[in-house]
Amino acid sequence: MTGLAVEGAENAVPGRSMRWFKDRLVDVLKEAAGYAAQCGVPMVFEYTNRFEINTINTGVEAREIVERVGSSNLGILIDTYHSWLEDPDVCQNIRDLNGYVKHFHLHDSNRGAAIIAGGENDFDGILDTCGFPKDNFFYYKAWWTDRPVLHLLPHWNWAGKEGQEIDVRCFSNCEQVQ
Repeated sequence: MTGLAVEGAENAVPGRSMRWFKDRLVDVLKEAAGYAAQCGVPMVFEYTNRFEINTINTGVEAREIVERVGSSNLGILIDTYHSWLEDPDVCQNIRDLNGYVKHFHLHDSNRGAAIIAGGENDFDGILDTCGFPKDNFFYYKAWWTDRPVLHLLPHWNWAGKEGQEIDVRCFSNCEQVQ
């Protein structure tokens, strides 16, 4: 998979409007997505916040660009840090981009690691919106399916926890787990 982030356009081309920039961006993405498709490589477009660029800052703006390109090979990369800054509701943004998203970067509002960074992003809501199973999903699956289930929790090799004892749990319907 290959990706593309776009740098700011304002004053990049003196005397040219944002509309002119977006038209050129669409032209470039059409060509790049076509070439990537010939090579069998999916392509993603990442929008970022207004503090880093001043062109495509919201999910709606990114979707408009991807729709104008019109290539099934091109999708959107959502970074939950940028979405938290620019989109009023991160979970609604994810729903609005359904069918366009091909990749996620899960970062908290403070740019830290998802879930453990202590920022303001609602990762339970984000994971639920995306349909990602959480730990209790595997607990119930182990009870209600004949297919083998083995789920270990929590993550046990966090940086900075080396040498500390971590209570690791197992959800399973297998006769034996080692």
